[in-house]
Amino acid sequence: MNPSTALRTKSGEPAKVHFKSWFCWIEVGRYAAPNGWDKGPIALTLRELVPPPDETDLVAKATVNVDLADDHETAFLLMGDGSDYVLIKDWSENEGMLSALAAAGLINDTGERIPTGMCEAALCELLAVCPVAVF
Repeated sequence: MNPSTALRTKSGEPAKVHFKSWFCWIEVGRYAAPNGWDKGPIALTLRELVPPPDETDLVAKATVNVDLADDHETAFLLMGDGSDYVLIKDWSENEGMLSALAAAGLINDTGERIPTGMCEAALCELLAVCPVAVF
């Protein structure tokens, strides 16, 4: 686990989540900034706490990045100063991601869905603390 990129609970502990058969820590990064923005949306990657020898620790990318050129309100929530919203992928290989992150107390589902093409991502408030390096 890399302490400088790990998502933290409000109490300062590294955030952990049980997703499917994996026990994970969550790495925080940012997607590339689109035109007109200083930074891109927050990206969350689940990494296995104790990966098997000689295997990667990557479990899943919990978030998605979409073109929000025509949706300025959602874009501001995701990329504005002090943004604390994410788009969670909860379909295909990520089915169950939304409930796992919510059960861990890391997100609050707003109920709003953002089209991503053939599916919709869940707009969620991030209840955990991002490392300073991300901002």
